[in-house]
Parts: sequence; C-alpha cells; structure tokens
Amino acid sequence: MPSPKQTLCAALAAGCFFTTTVAEARFGKSGGSSSSSSGGSRSSGSGSSSSGGSRSSGSSSSGSGSGGWRAYEHGSSAVNGGKSKVHDASPVGRNPDDSPDPGSGDGGGKDPRPRGPILTPGMAWIPVSGAYIPYYRRYRPRPVTQEPEERNHPVMVRMGVEANALKNGGAVGFNLGIEERRWGVSTHFTALTLNTDDGSEGKDHIQLADVALTFSPISSERGRMRWEAGVAMARAPDITFIGPSLALSFERCLFGPFDLEGRLQWVPLPHLQLDGQAALAMHMGAMTVRAGWRGLLLDDRGHLDGVVHRDKMGGPFVGLGLHF
Repeated sequence: MPSPKQTLCAALAAGCFFTTTVAEARFGKSGGSSSSSSGGSRSSGSGSSSSGGSRSSGSSSSGSGSGGWRAYEHGSSAVNGGKSKVHDASPVGRNPDDSPDPGSGDGGGKDPRPRGPILTPGMAWIPVSGAYIPYYRRYRPRPVTQEPEERNHPVMVRMGVEANALKNGGAVGFNLGIEERRWGVSTHFTALTLNTDDGSEGKDHIQLADVALTFSPISSERGRMRWEAGVAMARAPDITFIGPSLALSFERCLFGPFDLEGRLQWVPLPHLQLDGQAALAMHMGAMTVRAGWRGLLLDDRGHLDGVVHRDKMGGPFVGLGLHF
C-alpha cells in the first residue's frame, strides 16, 4: 500500500495535469469567426457601460460540441487598463453566427465578464469496422450419379451326350441348350434299344424327342432353375405319339467344381411319359463330366389295340458335356 506522502504527490500531479487553462481564440474557433471578431463583434468598454450590462456578441452561454465534447464559457480577467476584451471562441462544431442567449446577461451595471469555451471530455461513439474480406468456398462439382449398367449376359451354349444302362437294354441320349440369363431353348433326344417283350429274337427301338422354350426365374453364379414348356414326341415300333411337354430342371453348385443337376419331364397326353434323372457333375473348364440315375415310364393308354402297354425302366448313366 502506498504511503500518505506518495498519495499526496500523486494527487498534486494529477491536479496539475487536469487543471483547465484559459482557452485561446484559435482553439475551437471556426474559420469564419476571425472576420466577425475583427469587424465589430467585439464591443468597447464604453459601449458595454452605456448599455447597462449588455453582453458582447462574442460571448455565449453554454454550448454543446459535436463528437462528445461540451463547451463552457469562462471569465477572463481584465487586462490593459481594466478594459474587458471579449473574443469570439465558438464551440467545436457550432456556427459562429449563432446569436447568444438573450437571457444570459448578468444584469446590473457591473462590467460583464466574458467567458471562453472549455472543452471537457464526454461520452462519444466511435464506429470501428474491420475490413471485409470475402470468403469463397472451393468449388466442388456436384457428383454425377451414373446408373449402374446392367451386366451383359452372353448367350450360353451347352451340349452333351449320355449313355444309360437299362435292365432290358440300353439308351443313348443327346441334349442341346441355348440360353441367356432368363430365356432360352432346349432339345433332348433319346434312343432306346430294348429286348423284345415276347422273348423272340430281335430288338425293339423307341425314340423320344422334345423341344421346349425355357425360362429361368432363378439365375445366379451359384445355380439356375428352368421351367420348360414345349412339344414331345414318342415313336414306338407300331405308333407315334405327339403331345405337350412340361419339364423342370435345375443346376446347383455344391462346392468347388461339383454341381448337383436334376430334371423331371411330364407328357400328360395322348400318352403318358414320365422321365426323371439326377446326377452329380464335375466341371473341368469348358467340359463337364456327370454321372447319375435315370428313370423312365412309358404308357400308351391302349391307343394301339385297346390293351394298355406300360414299360418301366431305369438305371445308371454317365455323360460328357461342353458349355461355352
């Protein structure tokens, strides 16, 4: 804490610094007041005494300056033989032509004491604005959304041959299919060679064929399922049948190069034909080796001589196929 002596010295120094002095004529005076002061705005001592205390035109009451400063008049002592001189010191921002306040006279016969402006600090608003620097974001082009192109599914061709061992003979088959992702066509041909049913020498030959339009509701890299609809033909030694054919086939990848394959065909009329097979296939590049079991049912419904002839046969088969 400072001592009383130090406090007193600081107060004296502050008082000397903030003590107001008599304002001179040039400080706070506008450019036009010099001519008015020299041209007759000053009043002589005799004029002031005869007027009975009228105040000089240069003196004014209190004025308020712009920018937060206020101007007050102060009296100046008489110099040069007791004559009072009044100088026009206009407040800052005030027009020197402003007329003095008529009600500010002292009244009586005393010599008026002119007052000069005193500028005291007041509150003022100083607008401060920083430099405006525009900010531009880096231009980023809008991402172009491109619809994924549908995969191009090439046309696939598959073909194969099969050999089937039967109890009373054998069979050889051939198949061909051309398809894309969903639609395709397929054809099958099977030649049966069977022993005669009455025990006589010779062989009975039966040919089976069908052509169908295929549709694959399920098609992926793991497998495919087909619906087949077309026309089937069965040619026996004494009669030939042609009728509608419906079939269902599938291929399902199991593991590695091994697939499970199956097909079931149904011909409802004019004869009855059921043909089913299941096989395990192994893919070796473009070549496929398969082996499985095939069962076949043929029924002529008595169209030949009124007697129903029905053959049931089945046995293992092996096949070799190509696909590309």
